[in-house]
Amino acid sequence: MLKTSLVGAMLLVATSAYAQTPPVNDPNAPTDSIPTPGDPDPTAEPPATPDVPPPPPVPVDPVPTTEPTPVYTNINVIEPAPSESWYAMSRAGFSLTAGGGVQGFTGDTMRSTTNDGGNWDVRAGFGTRLPVSIEASYLGSAQQINALGLDSNALLVGNGVQGNLRINATTGNIPIQPFLFGGVAWRRYQLQNTNTNTSDVIGEDDVLEVPLGIGVAYKHKGFTLDARGEYRPSFYSNLVPDSGTNAFSDPASLDRWGVNANIGVEF
Repeated sequence: MLKTSLVGAMLLVATSAYAQTPPVNDPNAPTDSIPTPGDPDPTAEPPATPDVPPPPPVPVDPVPTTEPTPVYTNINVIEPAPSESWYAMSRAGFSLTAGGGVQGFTGDTMRSTTNDGGNWDVRAGFGTRLPVSIEASYLGSAQQINALGLDSNALLVGNGVQGNLRINATTGNIPIQPFLFGGVAWRRYQLQNTNTNTSDVIGEDDVLEVPLGIGVAYKHKGFTLDARGEYRPSFYSNLVPDSGTNAFSDPASLDRWGVNANIGVEF
């Protein structure tokens, strides 16, 4: 009887414990009511946060006030190319000169009628560094003329233009340059400084001349100097009648000789 009672009590206790413990694998068993060891108590108040002082300010370096170092960039400056015409002219040689000298007539009639006088010219040359060059000139002359019927201070003045072909013995920048030249010129003669003219000398005359000559030039660093001598046959002259038998049908020759020098620049 006692054994029966003990067994029944043990069964009762086991049944009660089983009823209070939910099965482990039951999905419907409540899980929030079973605290997990180590979890904080949800009903407990959070701990107070201690007052932490702010961190000290970090020093900031001042902005430098010095001027920035300039950066230089190499720039290649391209010079404009010279024009082709100027380049060709500089290689060939171009000169501008002016000068003067002495001239006179070669025929007997004009030598007895006039005195030797001065001449002047302004000349431009192209191709002065080449074997063959050309020249263009303005030319003038003045000399005293003596004839019955003219004032004693009468002058025979000539003005004209001339073109030459010049043969150069040296080329390039060689400083000494001998040369030969020949060309054609037109000259107009006019009487000056006379109030009356009752002589057989006409007041003006146009003639054609063929200058022929020889010369030498000196050139140095753009400076040029030349000297030349020339003979100038003339054509179509009517200024003075010849002193021979057929004086009026055969006018006196106006052939001339001359020596002059010019100075100038060469490009």
